[in-house]
Amino acid sequence: MSVVRWSCLLVAFFSNVLFGQSVETIPNISYKLDASNEYERERCTFDLVVPSGKNEFATLIWFHGGGLESGDKVNKIAEGVINHFTKAGMAVASVNYRLSPKVTYPAYIDDAAAAVVRIRQEVTNRGGDATRVFISGHSAGAYLTTMLAVAPEYLLKYNAVPQDFAGYLPVSGQMFTHYTIRKERGIPKTQPMIDSAAPSWHVQDQVPPILAVWGSKDLPTRAEENQYFVAAMREAGNNDIQAYQFEDRTHDTIASQMNQAADEVASMMDRFIAQHRSRHVACKLRVEQTDTTLTVKDGDREILVYNKVSPPAPKGIDAIYERSGFVHPVFAPNGEVVTAAFPADHPHQHGVFSAWVKTKYAGKEVDFWNLAGRTGYALHERVVATFQTENSAGFEVDLLHRVASNPPADVLREHWKLTVQPTDGTYNCFDLETTQHAITDLPLVVEKYHYGGVAVRGPTSWLLANDSDRRFSSSPPNETCFFLNSLGQDRIAGNHAHAKWVALSGQLNGKTASMIVFDHPQNFRSPQASRLHPTKPYFCFSPCVDGEFVIDKSNPYHARYRFLVTSEAPDAKWLDSTWNRWINQDIVAPGN
Repeated sequence: MSVVRWSCLLVAFFSNVLFGQSVETIPNISYKLDASNEYERERCTFDLVVPSGKNEFATLIWFHGGGLESGDKVNKIAEGVINHFTKAGMAVASVNYRLSPKVTYPAYIDDAAAAVVRIRQEVTNRGGDATRVFISGHSAGAYLTTMLAVAPEYLLKYNAVPQDFAGYLPVSGQMFTHYTIRKERGIPKTQPMIDSAAPSWHVQDQVPPILAVWGSKDLPTRAEENQYFVAAMREAGNNDIQAYQFEDRTHDTIASQMNQAADEVASMMDRFIAQHRSRHVACKLRVEQTDTTLTVKDGDREILVYNKVSPPAPKGIDAIYERSGFVHPVFAPNGEVVTAAFPADHPHQHGVFSAWVKTKYAGKEVDFWNLAGRTGYALHERVVATFQTENSAGFEVDLLHRVASNPPADVLREHWKLTVQPTDGTYNCFDLETTQHAITDLPLVVEKYHYGGVAVRGPTSWLLANDSDRRFSSSPPNETCFFLNSLGQDRIAGNHAHAKWVALSGQLNGKTASMIVFDHPQNFRSPQASRLHPTKPYFCFSPCVDGEFVIDKSNPYHARYRFLVTSEAPDAKWLDSTWNRWINQDIVAPGN
């Protein structure tokens, strides 16, 4: 019987009653409305079976197998999956995706990401429980399932994260680079490979719950690949990964017997589904990614934006000042922006950024801060991960510190982990953890200097009237801007002081806004000296003030800071109390 004929009969049967359950079936729902060709329009569809007259139902999204080269959403295994899970009152979506060789890696993973986001929206609109949407599949479908769980860049393209889904259930998945992808690259099927196309490449500690199952008589190396993946995930700190090898089950029967009474694979999946919900749905914090930015939001309110690509330099500003890898804008709870990029007085200063000023590499003086000198600069390299949990949301990124030689030389890789914490809404809170590793065998010598490090640049309107660069600014003088540190000092007395926190505050459009940065006591040379500019809204924590140090392969540089952004003037007593809770590893609690 043809697939088309089988599909028509299946839909007709499902439309009223499925295995004794009252259901509604909606066939061939498109999940890529912007499909560019007929093949994409044909394959990028799913069939959805939902329980009739029910709300708050869970959903299983199912991807068929076929080695990424064949298969269809309507088949005997999919029928058995739909049979079992709809009996339990769940919705089931069976998904098609494009196949090799008509497309190549990573097109089918992109299809899977687009599909699950569209399905989650569809079932939520139909009364389903958004916290109980699970992703599963067999063989190639299990490979797609696992890639969505561990490689967040695919879901990020569709403004989602792996934690948007309650759990992932790969059934006999390939955890190394899929053999069809190796085939596309001319690599023999028998040659093992782990690269960015392999789930095992993406092992990390921020992964949603996973249940991986396979058979003792599965395909050659399938058990070993799954065992390796599970062991690596557990070593990385994942306590929510479960795994089981079913005796005497083959690559086919591990999935094809799910419609049998008391099937142990289906029963284990039932228990896993009963145990889990999407962890962070109740948390309004989320990360949205575009080609150029990462934005963290609290509901619809933006908290901050990280720039993967430099914004274009404003008119009148030389393009030499363009750089990526910085945070701007940063918003106060009242909506005011407390940072600046390309300020006319110092266009090399960009929001929250990181750079050293006076350094030496291979006998050459290099300034990564003052871009006009054209000796060095910092830039965004890649997004490592994004995350969203019950209590936070954020991202990890890598930056490069590049010497502007011929050819250019990347000398440091700086890893940022930025975590936005929930609050009661009266202030915003985020943590920045930075680690700088030497890339080459040569050291970078950070020489003694009066500024350099992690810095904050405030709005141009906060320039004091006596600033020597006011001629470059069209903003009227704003004498409301001031500094305060934990020692009770102002911008003059506090310059190069070793304070545990520094606050920058002022008026913006008649509203008060402040940014406070905490220095962690475990930081190098903590409490680090802080450079407070006498007339500009700019400061940085600068361990180089206290002398030279070296970053090499044996000596990475690591530091942690907490940022608080408020719509009030700094309250020293509250800040001291909050700092103490932070260093005792307490998250700033709402209302405290």
